[in-house]
Amino acid sequence: MDLINNILQVAMPTIIIVVIAVLTYIGIVVYPSFIAWLKIKLGAARYNHLKTVALDIWGLVEDYKRLNPEFALSLLHVQGMFANELKKTIPSVTDSEISQIRETVSGIMNKDKIAIIANPQEDIPDDLLKVAEDVAPQVVAPILKYVTSDGIELQPVLPVPTATV
Repeated sequence: MDLINNILQVAMPTIIIVVIAVLTYIGIVVYPSFIAWLKIKLGAARYNHLKTVALDIWGLVEDYKRLNPEFALSLLHVQGMFANELKKTIPSVTDSEISQIRETVSGIMNKDKIAIIANPQEDIPDDLLKVAEDVAPQVVAPILKYVTSDGIELQPVLPVPTATV
């Protein structure tokens, strides 16, 4: 029995040092990695839940538009209705998340639909077409810069106008 006590007295500081080293490793390396992984998983779960709820709300807004054709709903009205319903369901959602999820759900719901492209000659008034032509990009000549081998930019030499006599 005395032999076991003597061995334990000698080995106990070493065991304590090893346990402290393992706990320190866990605290410094494993724990932050686990927390980062957990945040990613929780963020993905929240996004998936938000997307599922948003798909249901999108259907609700679409049904409202379909069942009430007498209301000429503008795009802003529909977006506002979507945002309000989403905030009622998930009060913690932010405006930027609503904007992102609305665009995501819009892409999911409209992926198989044909894009409606208006004929600009029929739908846009002539005065707006003239404004659009005025602000059309102009073709500009590129600016040439000359640089020496050690990186010093050379200044262009402008031609001297010659006087004709």
